[in-house]
Amino acid sequence: MTRRQVWGMAAAAFVAGGALGFAVAAVQEDKSPPVTVGLPQPPESVVPKTRAGLVDTWTAESR
Repeated sequence: MTRRQVWGMAAAAFVAGGALGFAVAAVQEDKSPPVTVGLPQPPESVVPKTRAGLVDTWTAESR
């Protein structure tokens, strides 16, 4: 065998090993927990976005 054939066989074995590893990883069962859905969020935030709204909310809560 020539040196070129040896390198060719080594490269082919490397590619075949990578493909086999990828195939094995692709068919393995996923062990991670299932994705859960959180509580629905309110459509609008209840936190005032303006300074006047903050003052009004604070005033109402402090009474």
